[in-house]
Amino acid sequence: MGFLAISAVCASSSCAAPMESNLKVMWTTNIIPYFINSKVSKISEFSGLLDKDWDESLTVVLRKNGSARKINTCKALLGAFYGKGVDRTIPAVDYSNMLAWRVSCGALKRMHRLAPSKYSYVNFNIKPILSQLSSVRIPSKYGPTRLFFKSLQNIKNIKCEPDKSCMIKTDEEEFLLMPLALGDYNQDGIQDLMLQANSSPIGGGGGSSVGVIVTRNSPNGNLELLNWW
Repeated sequence: MGFLAISAVCASSSCAAPMESNLKVMWTTNIIPYFINSKVSKISEFSGLLDKDWDESLTVVLRKNGSARKINTCKALLGAFYGKGVDRTIPAVDYSNMLAWRVSCGALKRMHRLAPSKYSYVNFNIKPILSQLSSVRIPSKYGPTRLFFKSLQNIKNIKCEPDKSCMIKTDEEEFLLMPLALGDYNQDGIQDLMLQANSSPIGGGGGSSVGVIVTRNSPNGNLELLNWW
């Protein structure tokens, strides 16, 4: 994936303070999707969740040959989505769920890449980075994905929970932003933030989801997009 710098200025009082030490990889309860009944105590256990049976299954129609296939593991979902492609789900209302589940599974797949870090300028409190996040442009030929966070420029209401997730309402959309993990993704010694975002338009309609890994290289630095899925 690519590497983008997002130009923005952050006051020192609202940014994460720099830390210099041996920072362990951390994750929130949001990293384990609700459809996987399991717990992990160390990072090496995340890869096993890709083959863990879900509590419920999802039937999808493959785009390439139109055949229906029942999905009940992250490995199967990611294989179907990135292999033959998913055309739709049965029933159709599950399509938004499938997009969110794909992002959740993609996060589990990336957890093994996270390593301890020496410096940190981000944390699980996402409020200070929302203005910068609204400027993130995700490289994609699909416009809605590229501008996924744009409406965060006009936040009307925000409510954050003890698990660090935040429900955000804008003029156009409702967002559920879930910090997932902190760790050094690109092996530069600086802590990075893994985040899942689910959105749905105000008034109803199909929702969408995206996963990102973002970071800062200094307390007042630009928010940088390291990875997306």
